[in-house]
Amino acid sequence: MIIRKLKPEDKQLICILSDQINQEHFENMPNDFKEPDGNGGDWEHWCAFDKDERGILLVAEDGDVAVGFIAGRVVDSGKSSYLVPKKKLQISTIVVEQSARGQGIGRALVESAVSVSCGMGAAEAFLEVMAYNASAEKFYSALGFGKFSTKLSKQFS
Repeated sequence: MIIRKLKPEDKQLICILSDQINQEHFENMPNDFKEPDGNGGDWEHWCAFDKDERGILLVAEDGDVAVGFIAGRVVDSGKSSYLVPKKKLQISTIVVEQSARGQGIGRALVESAVSVSCGMGAAEAFLEVMAYNASAEKFYSALGFGKFSTKLSKQFS
């Protein structure tokens, strides 16, 4: 397995992987996520990470097949009187092909993204995990992530 930057020929596989994670979100949170249509409409969304000078989009490749990817950005903590100024890696999405999970691919993707972001001046990483996704929380905890805050939501009828 290798971890590399996005290539234009990754479009079909990246969109399939994106649909997998989007389907999981839709099934668990249908009031918030649309059902994927399978038409590759997310491709430009993922390319935006690759084109952004602060963006990171890395692909895990096994043989000639993309089996996972991670997308994120290095962001500033803000220019506020109450925040310590620092750069952070904001992990937006990580997805590993369902049949390839449990093989260290997710770990390798996170470690690679952290390494790239450190080269961009990042001092820490953060992400959001949906409340239903206990397995993702367990995965991130094993990588040393801990709870920083809790994001709450309320639906209006």
